[in-house]
Amino acid sequence: MKEEGKRKMDNKKNASELVQYPAYRWLMLAAAILTMLCAMMITMSFAPLVEIIAKDLGVDLGTASFGFMGMNLFSTAVGVMLAGFLIDRIGLSRVMIGGLILMLAANTALPVIGHSYAAVVLIRILEALGCAPALIIIEPTVSFWFPNKEKGLALGLNGLSILGPVGTGMLGPRLVMSASSWQMGMLYFSVVLLVATIFIVIVNIGARHHLPPTMTKKEEHSNMTKQDFMKTVLRSPAFWLGLCVMAFSTWANQSFNNLSPAFLAVDPPVGAGYGAEAAGRFSAGTWIGMIGGSTSSVI
Repeated sequence: MKEEGKRKMDNKKNASELVQYPAYRWLMLAAAILTMLCAMMITMSFAPLVEIIAKDLGVDLGTASFGFMGMNLFSTAVGVMLAGFLIDRIGLSRVMIGGLILMLAANTALPVIGHSYAAVVLIRILEALGCAPALIIIEPTVSFWFPNKEKGLALGLNGLSILGPVGTGMLGPRLVMSASSWQMGMLYFSVVLLVATIFIVIVNIGARHHLPPTMTKKEEHSNMTKQDFMKTVLRSPAFWLGLCVMAFSTWANQSFNNLSPAFLAVDPPVGAGYGAEAAGRFSAGTWIGMIGGSTSSVI
């Protein structure tokens, strides 16, 4: 009886040790949030400046909006699927860092090759592919690094990434227009990307020495494979309903946030004529309003 009681105590102790998550998880969360912040910053960097860029490149506003924002969003959607595949194959950290490096390289190339419509569209597509991993890394990061009781808080803190488009809207147009050209002005964003990339690389290297528990005993004995799990998900009506809701809400949200700044900045009769800086401030205001939605994960 004593041996059995001792065995039970040991099992309980092992179970408690199994759910001890390292404090380093908060640095990993910060890295994921910062990656998302950078992605949103780069995505929205063109929105208040579409008219200025269109005039410089000699294209009409519709063509510019389609190439700089529309193609960017479409490429992001494609990139998300690719990023998900790569995360399963080569790991979260490599995909996260690779996306940041691609964003940094593409944005930094603007002063060098960004003097034609086709070149700028290509750069925006590359930026979108770099931004794509940021849109999905928060979920696997939280799932891997956080216990169940903290996952809601961790997901809610991802709302801090909204500071990216807020800062872009408030400061971006003024900084870009203060440079000798809009291409050179975009390098301000590259500075932010460089600092963020260095920080995130350091955090991910350090993570190798602070890995969390990844499996409980129940999970160790689970016979469900990834293929079985995917079959279960794809058969669920809730999955398809949620997918449709997310698709339509994202379409409406991105259409508003991408097109409204350009409309407010462009001179009448096409737009409202408030200029790039006022349009940027409006864009920042709309993103601030979305912070309320991020509290739902905490609640």
